[in-house]
Amino acid sequence: MRFAHSRDPIANLARKFLTTIYAAIPMTLTLKIITSEGQIGSIRSGWSELASTPMQSPEWQMGWWLAYKSSNTQLQILAALDQSEKVVGIAPLYRSESWRDGQTLEFLAAKHACSDYQTILCDENRKAETLELFGDWLADSAARGEWGTIELDGISEHDKTIGKLCNRLHKHDVLLRSKQLDKSWVIDLSQGWRQCIANMTRTQRRQSRNLINRFDKSDKMRITEHTDAHDVPIALRELIELHQKRWTQSGQSGCFSDPRFSSFLLAAAQALALRQSSMVRTLRIDDRPVASHLLLRDNDRYYMYQAGRDPDFASQKVGTTLNLATMRCLAERGAQFMDCLRGNEIYKSRLAGQPVSLYQLRLVAPAVSHRVRDASSHVGRNVKRTAKILAAGTGSGVRNVANIVSPK
Repeated sequence: MRFAHSRDPIANLARKFLTTIYAAIPMTLTLKIITSEGQIGSIRSGWSELASTPMQSPEWQMGWWLAYKSSNTQLQILAALDQSEKVVGIAPLYRSESWRDGQTLEFLAAKHACSDYQTILCDENRKAETLELFGDWLADSAARGEWGTIELDGISEHDKTIGKLCNRLHKHDVLLRSKQLDKSWVIDLSQGWRQCIANMTRTQRRQSRNLINRFDKSDKMRITEHTDAHDVPIALRELIELHQKRWTQSGQSGCFSDPRFSSFLLAAAQALALRQSSMVRTLRIDDRPVASHLLLRDNDRYYMYQAGRDPDFASQKVGTTLNLATMRCLAERGAQFMDCLRGNEIYKSRLAGQPVSLYQLRLVAPAVSHRVRDASSHVGRNVKRTAKILAAGTGSGVRNVANIVSPK
């Protein structure tokens, strides 16, 4: 608010005082609930600005939604708007309903896609108000019987935003459970390629140098990089073929056997390519694709989301060769890190990746019916897990990793 200027010094002093006081008063945020795709346009720009990783972007999350939505699901995106209708917070949720779990709120792009570092997106200057707005609405919504559980998947151990939201809901008698997931693995590229090699073990350093030297001297090996929105889907289809070939030869179906996953990833990768946030790098031998990976990009940070390699070339370590060549390339471009994301595959630690713990949080509404349903579902999951371990004949026992928590 602007106050008219006056020649009276006392009036001017009062004007300055009122302006200062007015500026210090926080403007109330309003909540907008997005339940249909047609409403996304009103928040898309603000959503994009708040997203700190490609997997938090509307391109990624709505790409997933369009592939996986069903008659039992509905968008339930919470948007916090300031007085100018600027988006200052996004909770990218959807509602699902099942006989086992009842009404559940979940992050978009969580199931089937394993999108890491999911969170509540907030403008740093309005975070406290946004979390208060979202937390109170979720608590009231639970009291109205509109949800029984909230499942938040892919939460980083460093995520204080989710912790604060959980604390607020905990005060409303919402039960909190946590389960540790596979870790993500972050490779530091900020000190350059030489330091990347130096961070590895002695054996891995020797092998890495040998593979890179072989690649540099070969007249048969080359890497193609695709960043254009037209080329990325074409290159990604090559990756899909390599990925599926390896899995089917091992007697397993592979994630791309589900056409919904293929549809989602092709659409999301192409949409991100339009904003220079995705690329596919492919290692070729005599122009034949033998290894490929999809990288998502946010400025100088890269996330290796998916990969494929030809099992017929396993003895030549084509997957490792491509990883090393990509690490060197990104380091030379000034990248800060390459995140290999979720999964405890041994190659990630061998490349000097540092683990980041990820969690799944389950929030259960206070009503007795929801607590009973959660308890029976929790027991059922443990029984199934125990049966699988016993059937496989592996493991020395079963440890219950779900605990009641109150994140700090």
